[in-house]
Amino acid sequence: MPFNLSKAYADLLDIGYLPEQARRKSLRGIFDRDFQQGQTLSMRGKPVYPLPHAAPVDLDPVFWHLISCTVPGDKTKRDYESERACRLHWVKPHLEETVPDPLLVFETDEGGEDRLYILNKKEKYLVVLNPLRKVEGYYLLTAYHLGDDSLRKMMRKYERVQRALSLQAKKELAAKTREETETP
Repeated sequence: MPFNLSKAYADLLDIGYLPEQARRKSLRGIFDRDFQQGQTLSMRGKPVYPLPHAAPVDLDPVFWHLISCTVPGDKTKRDYESERACRLHWVKPHLEETVPDPLLVFETDEGGEDRLYILNKKEKYLVVLNPLRKVEGYYLLTAYHLGDDSLRKMMRKYERVQRALSLQAKKELAAKTREETETP
């Protein structure tokens, strides 16, 4: 309902008591406000789109993806998930990095897939972006609340990335030092 449009981060949306049609209408109002009303969101100066292509299309699948999760045992089916839905309005402030909590922002290329993760450890919340291929920017892959096990896995992934970056920085420093000492 309209009162949910005034909810701010880190409040949760009041949707649990609403009948399905009213709940969907309330959530859709938030989605439309944040993703469809002629604005382009950005992450660190790069545009973020709800889809990997710029053509105007129906955003219902994106909306559904943000408020649902995969059914265990059937990766082709999704069911409404209240934990995702009540945090729908958190996506935009995480992209804009306006939340008061510290965010861990890191990129990976695991499994041949480039991804940018925005991890809010305090609230156990994750936003995942994929880079666009033809232009600079990202598209929104997903956003959701993490359980304890999933948070631990994401923290391990973050730590692996940090170790790799540290190792790369050490190698570059060593190469630069070698260059400087070899130059007459």
